[in-house]
Formats: sequence, C-alpha cells, structure tokens
Amino acid sequence: MDTIFQLPLFTLVLLQLLLALGLLAPKSISLPIAQLLKKTKTNTAANSVVWTVTVVLAGLLVSSFLELLRGFERVKHADVREVVSTIDYLRAQLSCALCAFNLALLFLSRALGEALVAWNHSNKNLEAMQRQVKGLQAEYQRVTEKPKGAEGEDTGAAGDSEADALKKKVDKLIGEKTKLQEAGEAAEKAKAAAEASVTAMKSQLKGFDAEYDRVREENAFLKRKLAGHGDPQYLAEVQGNVGGKKDD
Repeated sequence: MDTIFQLPLFTLVLLQLLLALGLLAPKSISLPIAQLLKKTKTNTAANSVVWTVTVVLAGLLVSSFLELLRGFERVKHADVREVVSTIDYLRAQLSCALCAFNLALLFLSRALGEALVAWNHSNKNLEAMQRQVKGLQAEYQRVTEKPKGAEGEDTGAAGDSEADALKKKVDKLIGEKTKLQEAGEAAEKAKAAAEASVTAMKSQLKGFDAEYDRVREENAFLKRKLAGHGDPQYLAEVQGNVGGKKDD
C-alpha cells in the first residue's frame, strides 16, 4: 500500500483515541459525546458517513493483507536487489495494523457511547423511582398513624384497607427499584469492560508508534545501502523504480 494512505490512517487513529478518552472523562464531558455518538445511528447522513468510513477501512485492510500474503515469500528470500519489495512489505504490515486498529476503535467508541447513555437513563429512572417510593412511604406512615374517627372500628377498618393497598404499591415500586439498580450495575460493568479495552488499545498504539519508527529507520538504512552499492546503472534503475511507485 502506498505511503499516502498511512498518514490519514494514523491521523484517524489519533482522533478516535481522543474520542475514546472523552468517553472515559467525567460525566459532564463524556455524556454529551456519548449522546452525539448515539445520534449517528438515528441520523441517516451521519450513519452513512460512518459506514462509508468502515467500508473504506475494511477495503484497505483486505488490500494490505493481500499484499502481505504476496510479499511473504519474496521477502523471505530477498537480497539487495529486492530491497524495494522489502520496504513495501513493511509498509503493508504497518497499514494492516493501522486499519485493524481504526476499525476496532470505531465500533468500540460507538458501543461505549451507547452504554453510557443507557447507564444515564437508568440512573434517571432510578432517581425518579426513589422519589416516588419516599413519597409513598410518607403517605403510608400518615395513613397508618391516623387516629380513629367518630365511627370507631369502621374508620380503622377503612384505614387498614387503604394502608394495605398502599403497602402493595410500595412493595411493587421497591421491586421495580431493585430491577433498575441491577440494570445500573450491568451498565457499570459494561462501562468498566469498555474502559479496559480502550486502555489495552492505547498500549497497542504505543507499540505501533515504535514499529513505525523502526520501519522508517530500516527504510533509511536500506536507502543508504542502495546508495553504497557501487553500481551506478543499477542505482539509477532502482531510483527510477522507487520514483515510479511514488508517482503511483
């Protein structure tokens, strides 16, 4: 794959990492980003852009992988005259890694955004349910502690009936509150798993940076080796081949 694709791929990795770090930031920062990511699924134009980028990255990944398969045997038995093929093989390795990392970050960021939005929605429902339960508990206490009226036992029986109805309603709300708490815990676990995945990908990116530097150094070394080969005609031929590839 031509070097012209590697710089945009590397830039896209950095942008997606910044987006992932924003999702791991405090709620005031991460929630708007998560809501924006979720809207990309409902917005037709944004969803089309995301899928277009996904298809392009998948195509580049397949192209790089095919270059790796074709160049494996040539690089395995390469000599000085096949140094250009060796450089192309190293470029294909780097491009394949960048495409895979971009695809992983693309899907992971959207999944993490959805988990954050679901977690926030569960928290809001839980808070509203807690307020309702507190209000019903206060009403239940008021009814059960209400003194008897002039009708004596009849008033007490009516109060007991109302208290039983309120108690059943409170029990039902407590059950719903428990379910919401469990949903909130599940969302927290999903968020923690996504954070762990982003941390692992950050470590992989550092490895890709080191590999990129190594490829550049090896490229410079091979160019120096070509320059010192001592065959002017062969050197001019190799330089012409490299210039043709750059034009492509």
